[in-house]
Amino acid sequence: MTVQQMIESVQQIFPQGIESQIALEIDSAQKKFCREARCLRKLGSLSNITSQAQWTVPSDFIHLYRVMFYSDTGQKKDKTDVSLDWTLQGGIVLPVLIFYSTGSAILSTIPTSVSAILVRYSYLPSDIRDRTDTFDLKEDYVEGVYAYVMESMYSKFPVVLGMSRNQEPISGIHTQMLQYWERKAGKTRLLAKKMLNIGDDTEIDVVNYDHAGRIVLPEEHQVSGGTAWT
Repeated sequence: MTVQQMIESVQQIFPQGIESQIALEIDSAQKKFCREARCLRKLGSLSNITSQAQWTVPSDFIHLYRVMFYSDTGQKKDKTDVSLDWTLQGGIVLPVLIFYSTGSAILSTIPTSVSAILVRYSYLPSDIRDRTDTFDLKEDYVEGVYAYVMESMYSKFPVVLGMSRNQEPISGIHTQMLQYWERKAGKTRLLAKKMLNIGDDTEIDVVNYDHAGRIVLPEEHQVSGGTAWT
């Protein structure tokens, strides 16, 4: 389903909906879906690691899954090998990724034993403002966005529920349809999470729990590219 098709489908049921308003509903729904299902994930690379040890997350950031360290030979290293740990702290506008030594001392630069740091994280989709915009999401996830849109529209706008004895339309919130789309939204969200978690090990090592055991990472060459964090 394209953005245009979704707008037209919504207008068939809610003709009082203005196109620009529906586009904003779609944008709000896709971002809510992505925050809850975390279905968009990508790699980022930390820039200037020889001169800093703190990075503000990108504006589309949702959740950090994994931080990966690499040596100058391109081999992946566990955080205990490089005596580093990290945390996310609230910044003025966006969270800040801060590195510190295993002795809890906040660092000003990354040790020279680390030549590159990659991060894997979930992010928000591009804005949708009108019918010409496109979804960043897979079709299966777009169905979830549609369910979120319909849930929102049924909660806000009355529809014709029947006719009075005088053959005048009776309008109101259609609670049955509202509940249907609430359930549909929940099912698609759970399905998205299930699909993402099959064969996906990015959940490991995402939060620095003190009780977590050391994870032995296979040696592999450094992955290049990714969105730069400055």
